[in-house]
Amino acid sequence: MPATATELALAALDHVLSLVREGVGAPLDPDNLRHRVWAPALAKAELRHVRIHSLRHTFASMLIAQGENPKYISTQLGHASVQITLDRYGHLFPDERRGAAGRFEAQLAAARPSSIHPAEGAEPAGNTVEQDGVTIEEERTPGPAGNTRAGS
Repeated sequence: MPATATELALAALDHVLSLVREGVGAPLDPDNLRHRVWAPALAKAELRHVRIHSLRHTFASMLIAQGENPKYISTQLGHASVQITLDRYGHLFPDERRGAAGRFEAQLAAARPSSIHPAEGAEPAGNTVEQDGVTIEEERTPGPAGNTRAGS
């Protein structure tokens, strides 16, 4: 039965750490690790070939999907600055523009008294005339050359 990618990665890491714990003493040879540990682990788990370095990208992608702070992710990946992380993985971060616009609109709506409609308080479109205690608003109609005039 195939193992999950996480189980596979943990098993491979455990094997590498056991080599270090057993006092091999010399730095691990990447080719040796790939051929003697990684490839057999993939075969045993019935998984397709995946580069070891792909685990690094998977790790970064999973942290981003969890909503972790970019500075934390940068530190975990060993990048010299968060800009390197953003340049490499920026396309994976959620698009903040829509979220920011929505938050801004919500803040404006919360600041506006609910009894006032946004269109209220605007200048009337025409002239206002009061006759017999009744306010009458005359519409502006377009005149020649795009000018507007009241009550034609």
